[in-house]
Amino acid sequence: MATASSATMIRVRGAGMASVNGIYHAQPHSRGPAGFAKTCDKMGWPSRATWTKLAVPSLDWYEANNGSYIYLHQEGQWWIDDPSGAGIYIADNHKNNNHHKNNNNDNKPLPLNPSSEWKPLGPGTLPLPSVELLVDETTEL
Repeated sequence: MATASSATMIRVRGAGMASVNGIYHAQPHSRGPAGFAKTCDKMGWPSRATWTKLAVPSLDWYEANNGSYIYLHQEGQWWIDDPSGAGIYIADNHKNNNHHKNNNNDNKPLPLNPSSEWKPLGPGTLPLPSVELLVDETTEL
């Protein structure tokens, strides 16, 4: 079974919000999502500083071809956001007090539990998504 530390891709399907369905590819934390920057700009927030504050810096985030993205928030929730940067679904990472650090303290990503209980953040988003971690066999891990 793939974990976020070995997953180079995430597949989201069956979501009621069609724009978040698709294949997501790992991206470095240093390059934040364009949709996140759009939301920050609308709110008058500095996008780089806000991304650094909210997203777990030791973890990759995942982006679909249309700009939808998935990331782990500092408060321990995985977020699936649409291309505009609007939050669509959230899921708790782990039910412990050490949300964004693994036991080995080696800065590798924590597992994203595909069977997490995803919660909608707004109307018109049911059914909830099915999330699957994928490993690109051509990528050396």
